[in-house]
Amino acid sequence: MANYAIFDEPYYRAQYPWVKAGIDAGIIKSGREHFEKFGQAGGLTKVSRYFDEETYLEGNPDLKPFVRTPNNPNAPFASGLDHFI
Repeated sequence: MANYAIFDEPYYRAQYPWVKAGIDAGIIKSGREHFEKFGQAGGLTKVSRYFDEETYLEGNPDLKPFVRTPNNPNAPFASGLDHFI
């Protein structure tokens, strides 16, 4: 099971304010549920002020071929955050 200890609910919801509409409509229970079901696979990486996708990938350039992009849609990781988690 993945460790989402880094996830910061208020931070995530502030970065992706449209998630609130899904919560208000009862489609999802929280920002964390949204992230786990949709956001992570969709490449939403702003889950904590302590993690920066760009910095992580710059510090780990060997990971770039393993992160999905339009030119590399079958890579194993949705993002650097997906690798980090």
